[in-house]
Amino acid sequence: MDFLFREVFNISRYYDYALKYFYSSTLTEVDFRNGSTSALNTINSWVRQSTKGKIQAVLHKNPSHSTKSMIVNAIHFRSQWKWQFNPQSTEPNGFFYVTPHHRSQVPIMSGKMYVALGRSPSIGASILNCLFVQPRISMFLILANNARGFIQLNATSLKSLIGTMQKQDVNIRLPRFTIDMSPHLTGLLWTLGIKDIFSSIEADLRGISNGLFVSDMIHRALIQVDEKGSLANAVSATLLEKSWKC
Repeated sequence: MDFLFREVFNISRYYDYALKYFYSSTLTEVDFRNGSTSALNTINSWVRQSTKGKIQAVLHKNPSHSTKSMIVNAIHFRSQWKWQFNPQSTEPNGFFYVTPHHRSQVPIMSGKMYVALGRSPSIGASILNCLFVQPRISMFLILANNARGFIQLNATSLKSLIGTMQKQDVNIRLPRFTIDMSPHLTGLLWTLGIKDIFSSIEADLRGISNGLFVSDMIHRALIQVDEKGSLANAVSATLLEKSWKC
């Protein structure tokens, strides 16, 4: 689900068409310049509605007055396992290694299920596919063979690991957990080599409008896993400003 908040400016008609007809998105005009909380409240209200109230806000302060546009994406997912865990079998005081030298006390769910399992000594990991009740939707869980983590894990080795999977009876022990995180996407994308879009000089976003660059990217993700199933929500906000070269 996509939503674009923008102060009035010329937007590419092709981008406008794509938003409406390919992504079923809506353009909403917001004034980022007057210093009021109108834009902040409008955007966070949309986030709450789109995530069924699970994520209350993606912005915690007013966007910069120089912000020209903001693209906000949100996803909400909830489903039950095809084969659920018995709550009576959950061990309340189990342990799970967060790092090689630190473990957390968490409830550990357990059960015997007929699922797809794969192993790769070269990668140093096993992979498990837990099915949801909806067809063609599942969760892949990857477990390192030891607390030091994976030997190597990339797109190629992951494809190889998935290729080892076969359906079989498996005794599963899985933490019941909630993860709520807000990574700074700008820094992460910069380290991956995605830099030009953040430069007021090098950015080329003419497909949206002339003379724009990305000033910041904000992300919030929430996932919950329990005996019945899983809940997942994610929101990202991309802030766009006018570049100096305009």
